[in-house]
Amino acid sequence: MKTFPTICISIILLLLAASLPHSVARGDYNIALGDNQFEVLWKINAWQNLTGFTDVTTTVFPANMSISLNGTELSAFSASLQQTLQTKVTSVTIDQPSVQITSNSPTYSCETTITCPLQWLNLTARFNVNESPIVQGGEARYDLSWKTFLINDDLKAGGMSFNSIGEKYLISALDPFVNFPNGLGRSMGVTIGRLPVSNITYVTPTSHIDFLDTSPLSTPLEDWNLTRDLIGGTQTWTSPNTAGFNVVGALRFTESGSITSFNYIARAEFSAQVSAPVGAFAKNDTLFVDTSGNIWEKTSFSIMLATIGIFLGTVILERRVARDTWTRRKAKKRT
Repeated sequence: MKTFPTICISIILLLLAASLPHSVARGDYNIALGDNQFEVLWKINAWQNLTGFTDVTTTVFPANMSISLNGTELSAFSASLQQTLQTKVTSVTIDQPSVQITSNSPTYSCETTITCPLQWLNLTARFNVNESPIVQGGEARYDLSWKTFLINDDLKAGGMSFNSIGEKYLISALDPFVNFPNGLGRSMGVTIGRLPVSNITYVTPTSHIDFLDTSPLSTPLEDWNLTRDLIGGTQTWTSPNTAGFNVVGALRFTESGSITSFNYIARAEFSAQVSAPVGAFAKNDTLFVDTSGNIWEKTSFSIMLATIGIFLGTVILERRVARDTWTRRKAKKRT
């Protein structure tokens, strides 16, 4: 049976563990509540080896880019983003947008998909989202349903389309895959996401693939995974889902009972996180934030420290009493 000091120490350790910052991997699509606005950092990393297939000679991703949007191209991005977000929350506006896009050269024709160098396309966007919350009883309510959106405009960087990936590039690139002549000992299967497609059905789902798409993150914020950092004063919701796209052309050769597989893929995937001060909570996609000076945070931290102090004092007092009792018993035996 555990002694009282042991139980106290165990409780103290649990309290200390709860107060320490949790190690949370940073997401790719990050929304952080700052000074009356949400700061957004969004990174999309895509790659493809479709061009490694002998019959693909068209573009899959725009090549050799190293561009920071400016002028009319940045204005077009900002206008599309704000208009799309306002379809969810009419009062939001964006400011301070910046977009950096980089890519490398594709490799055409490879003997195997294992050794075929990948072409990558990376985008980093930063912007602030301003929203006038409803404030009632010392509590601000932010509608975060704008976190999920789809931009389907044909946006450009350096004159090259970078958003309408499906319509501008993948429809043509997939033509030799969906029209591959299946025969004895060889077959080609093409999937868009989890949907198997043919040369008759592939155009519609492919044309709907856009680079700037967070719609798979539609799970309400309330149901995202929550972690707290009491010392740092923040808490973070992490989406249980990821967003992006996945296009696969799977080539199979069967000979003498053995199967050789070659997978040609165009893919992008990103995770998401939302962070706010400790004490905020989510209901559906509404974020409730204390505006009374983080009383919950200060009170909870003070209670935790006071509890630890009480337990430490109790342990010290019990040990001192036990020591004095043992000393008196020892002295009595000597006499």
